Amino acid sequence: MIILKLKGGLGNQMFQYACGKALSIKNDQDILFDMSLHPDSYGRQFGLDNFNTNYSFANKNIVKAISYLRKHEFLSRLLHKTFFKKHFEFLVWDFVDENNFSDVENIINNIYLDGYWQSEEYFKDYNVPLFLTTKINKMCQETEGGV
Repeated sequence: MIILKLKGGLGNQMFQYACGKALSIKNDQDILFDMSLHPDSYGRQFGLDNFNTNYSFANKNIVKAISYLRKHEFLSRLLHKTFFKKHFEFLVWDFVDENNFSDVENIINNIYLDGYWQSEEYFKDYNVPLFLTTKINKMCQETEGGV
C-alpha cells in the first residue's frame, strides 16, 4: 500500500498525485491520500476531486500511527524485524521523501510518500494518465452544447 501525504495547493497536489500514481502503477499497489494537512492554514482545500482521478483516503488512525512511527525511529526499525513484520505488517512502513526517492526501487513494504515531487523525473517513465483534461474537456463540452 502507498499513502501519499497531500499538501499545498492544486498545483502541488497534481505533482504529488502524478508521483504517487506512477509508483502505484510500478508496484501494483493501491494508493491512499493522507489528508491530515487539508484544509491548511492558508485555506487551501483538496482539489483533485475536480479531475478524473480515482482515489481513496487513508484511515485517520493509520495516519496517526504512521506519524508516531516517524517520530520514534527505534520503534519503526524494530517493526521491520522479521517477527514483527509477519504479525504487524500494517505497521511496517518505509518513509520516502525527495531526498531518498532513489531508494524506492528496493522497497517492498508499505510506502509513505511525503514531498512536493515537482519534477517529471518522478513519473516520466510510467504511463500516468492525463487525468487533468478528461473532466475539464467534458465540462467545456457541456457548456458549449448548452449555449
